[in-house]
Amino acid sequence: MALPQHPVEALVRQHLAKESELLDGSHCKLAPEWEWVDVCHAIARTAVAPEHQLGERPLAFFAMEKDYPESFNGYLLITDRRMVGRWPRLNGTFGQVHLRYAWVTAVKQEKGMLSNKLKVQHANQVIEMSFGPYCDQLKAFFDALLTVPPEQREPMPYGLPNATAEDPTGALGAKATLIHDDPRTVFLLDYLHQANAHGQMPPDIAGDLTTRLVIQHRNESCGRGVNDGSWMSPLGRDDLSNVLVALYQQPLHHVEDPHRSLTFDSRNKVDKLLDGLDKVAGAADLAADVFSLNAGGIAGAAIGAAFGPKTINNFTALMMDTGSFCSFRLFAGNQPLSQAEPWLAEDVCRTLERLEGAMVLRRCAYGWGESVQNLLNVPLGDIVQRFSGVVGEFDARVLAA
Repeated sequence: MALPQHPVEALVRQHLAKESELLDGSHCKLAPEWEWVDVCHAIARTAVAPEHQLGERPLAFFAMEKDYPESFNGYLLITDRRMVGRWPRLNGTFGQVHLRYAWVTAVKQEKGMLSNKLKVQHANQVIEMSFGPYCDQLKAFFDALLTVPPEQREPMPYGLPNATAEDPTGALGAKATLIHDDPRTVFLLDYLHQANAHGQMPPDIAGDLTTRLVIQHRNESCGRGVNDGSWMSPLGRDDLSNVLVALYQQPLHHVEDPHRSLTFDSRNKVDKLLDGLDKVAGAADLAADVFSLNAGGIAGAAIGAAFGPKTINNFTALMMDTGSFCSFRLFAGNQPLSQAEPWLAEDVCRTLERLEGAMVLRRCAYGWGESVQNLLNVPLGDIVQRFSGVVGEFDARVLAA
């Protein structure tokens, strides 16, 4: 089951997706002629991201650059709820754009010899945008948007799952909020519902894992989400910490107060962890390499080739558990990693996404009773058998869907 198309999505397609410089990234599936950029990766580089707690969906990502740059100067992330990004000023600074569709009341275009600007009345303030020749397209979109009543310009929020008396895990309701057809997530949601119904998993644990599954689904579908300016991971803080350490080896620095902070050298990345990795195998081979922050230790791991010549190699992950997900930020010194080294920020987020999917799968099978080390040692056949004990025989290929 997939969410229905909202009227604003039709306006985006009509007015903003017809020019080659504007990527039609609906559901983050690329138009064939635009293989040079992936919306999910652009989000990692710009740190402009959807709010997964509302079910926000990116529809398109616009970049003024025609080639894949180290960082984007002028860009817009266009979602089903808002338009957010920045535009470069002549003095080297940037103008910020953050527009909620429901709050737009008027738009005016000003053309001059050296400038082409839009002034958008947004609630009680005027937001200026200067995207050169692309302002004509943007003006047409806003004119069309203003013909839609404000209360109809944004879809209803699709929040994170809620438990009810009829749906104690929230898993059945969660299926109705999936952004696109996702057989793997549907299977796991059904498994959690049945595991609870059969008395094999308490409702609080099954409900917690349901929320993590939905966050993982949205991260994979729409790019990594944000919560109060921090990235969202479906893993708990300890699981995320162990995955990071397995990837980049023992931290250079480790701080616990007030929040966990781990600093890594990206050149220590263990590439073999990704060899043959898919959503079924997940982290099957991590067990020999995983470092436990509680036990303190790491087995010998083969070091992958260093990244290419980069000016920044070290990065810090600042992590905090936030309900059924972990909020984290990536820094290079005191600067956000997406600004200091966009390429590295993209690589970290992309690699984590693959491992997060594997870890969420294993937590669904075994809950929270197993340590990370034991969980990663479980043979894949045992995981399939674990699911079969609840749902009966099934085609295990759905786990790789």
